[in-house]
Amino acid sequence: MRISWQMDHLVRDKKSGIFKYRRRVPGDLQPTIGKREIIFSLRTKDEAIALGLYGDAHAKAEAVLNAEQAKSRSQIIYEATLADLQTTGLLAAGVTTAGPVAITDNERFNAYTAAALSKFDAMTPAQLARPLSRNDAGTRIVMAGFEGVVKPKIRLAEAIKIYLNGRQNAFNASDLAKQCELVRSALAQIMEEVDPLIEDIDDDVADAFRNQMVRAGKATGTVRKRITTIRAVLTFVKKNKRMKEYTNPFVGIEITNIDGLTAKERRDALSLADVKACVPAIAAKSPSVSDLWVLMMFTGARPNELIGLLWAEVDLDHPTPQIEIKPNSLRRLKTKGSQRKVPLVGAALDIMRRRWSERGGKAEVFPQYAGRTGPNAVSALQVQAMKQAGVWIKTLKVPYSLRHSVKDWMRRVAPQTFTDVLQGHASGGSSADYGSDDFLDLMAGHLTKALKTAGVWGYPDI
Repeated sequence: MRISWQMDHLVRDKKSGIFKYRRRVPGDLQPTIGKREIIFSLRTKDEAIALGLYGDAHAKAEAVLNAEQAKSRSQIIYEATLADLQTTGLLAAGVTTAGPVAITDNERFNAYTAAALSKFDAMTPAQLARPLSRNDAGTRIVMAGFEGVVKPKIRLAEAIKIYLNGRQNAFNASDLAKQCELVRSALAQIMEEVDPLIEDIDDDVADAFRNQMVRAGKATGTVRKRITTIRAVLTFVKKNKRMKEYTNPFVGIEITNIDGLTAKERRDALSLADVKACVPAIAAKSPSVSDLWVLMMFTGARPNELIGLLWAEVDLDHPTPQIEIKPNSLRRLKTKGSQRKVPLVGAALDIMRRRWSERGGKAEVFPQYAGRTGPNAVSALQVQAMKQAGVWIKTLKVPYSLRHSVKDWMRRVAPQTFTDVLQGHASGGSSADYGSDDFLDLMAGHLTKALKTAGVWGYPDI
């Protein structure tokens, strides 16, 4: 009997009253999972306790199903066929291939026939009424006798599914999926095959993949990102599928910088005129998008560092109000040196005080954008504003350019060490070069002077 509040997959046993997690396995996954339902006893009759245990049981079931769904149809049939042959004694445990049955081998032929018939006899009338397929054990045994059993080769789409399945909870899962699709599409075009075999992706394909992007005028950073993506996919599947003989052609591939410049060096800082031009367009966006723009300008922090900020990392009562940038449940840090404390001055301090008064019990400073897709959404809206202001230039002038602006402004008034520490470029964090003292009061003074000298201190009235 399903309990009143209808939580998916949670049922109470009619006889014992014990709660169970019960979930149907999709038909195409049943052969390899080996059962029609996933059932976990929660070992309690208490409804409240069952609710508390439900999350772990659901996660466990999801992991089982996701692992199978990442496999190709051919891989699922292959594994199910091996299990059929081994459980019926036609194949020894640990053996992963089998040749077709010769017509002259009467003993083996009869053994396969008997095993297949036993599987068909075990089917219900309803199952026998529908067309037979390799979802049925009897059919798999018959086909194994005719064709033999050979481990299927891995194709690119399956490799990508396996790779992404292992990263569903990653901070950048949505971006990884997007990059993988771009890589898949490019390789399919280069190899003139919709879903090429992994073993056919060789050195020539890797060179063509790189050269095609360079000829298309892609930024060096984009080329590196795509190559890093396909290299990670191939490395993961090589290890996961034990493809010992395969050599990943994207390991060690050379990437010549376009025009001799790195992606960062190609990015320009925004001038005071650029910042002024963007004021009305940025102000027209949501308060969160506008606030993040100003915080980037007044702290020099990376967009993701600010979007993933928690209130537990904000100290507005300190003599030098500050934020602490460190790894948390919302985002990772780019480098070890990125962990640091950043003073809040001017408009940045005003924004944080206002948001604190409006927080409504939320743990995140920017709850609207705290999810995986948040950073991309914020970036898109800020780019839109820059385009409306006539400031945006592909690769050269983007929202991230504000970070370069802060670096330039700081260089004019502060020692290089303070500039590096502010932006998380110093190894070891904010106090690495000063002993145990963060010197945030001095940092706040340098930052205030830099913003005033640059002419942006009175933002938005500049």
